Amino acid sequence: FIVGSTGTFKLSDLTGVSLKSDNFTITDNQSHTINVEEVAYGSYTYNVEMGGFSTEVNTFVISSSEETLDIKLTPNPVDISWVSFENLNAVQIDTSDKANATGTLVIKVPLAQKEGVKQILSTMVVKNSANSATVNVTPPTNLPTATTVDEEYVHYRIDFTGSNVALQTGSNLFDVIISIGGKSKQVEIGSVSYDACVDANTMCVKLTWSDGSDLDLHSIYWPDWGYTETLGTG
Repeated sequence: FIVGSTGTFKLSDLTGVSLKSDNFTITDNQSHTINVEEVAYGSYTYNVEMGGFSTEVNTFVISSSEETLDIKLTPNPVDISWVSFENLNAVQIDTSDKANATGTLVIKVPLAQKEGVKQILSTMVVKNSANSATVNVTPPTNLPTATTVDEEYVHYRIDFTGSNVALQTGSNLFDVIISIGGKSKQVEIGSVSYDACVDANTMCVKLTWSDGSDLDLHSIYWPDWGYTETLGTG
């Protein structure tokens, strides 16, 4: 729930006769309790309406002197077609094997639905497709204050940063992937080239020879260094 949101609770019998109507305001971002007293045993219908959530209507039975009914509201979803990205950039951190990927998530809610959509339930990651390294950049659930409102849309902007994404030697292509309600959108951020030998914490040695068999130079000159042998020609 969103603190300050208002809603309405209505209780009626199965013939439609209203027994209780209560307007409420959310104060703790978690839940709201409504007490109903002096109701006879039997079947009843409740109707709960609150901005940003789907209206909940259901029938239940009272069969004891004290009962608790847990009503859960479902946020109205952001349609993935309303989502886009701007200011996308990927930059290596100095000469290290890490990069930062940044951008802005843009959400355009149709003006006619602005009162009904208050949250975005999503997952979002920055991914390096070269090595499948990912960083979680999921936006907050509650939509921020709108940046602009025009004749058609309410515009929301959320900046994000995927920090310290691992690089591998060569070209590293970065994407941002957002998933909403079982649907996904993937957009390219950019690429970063990485040369491990430029890293200040890495020493690279290149040895070449013109003929003869491949030599086990590692065991001759650096017997105490651990290494992984890569077969190939020089």
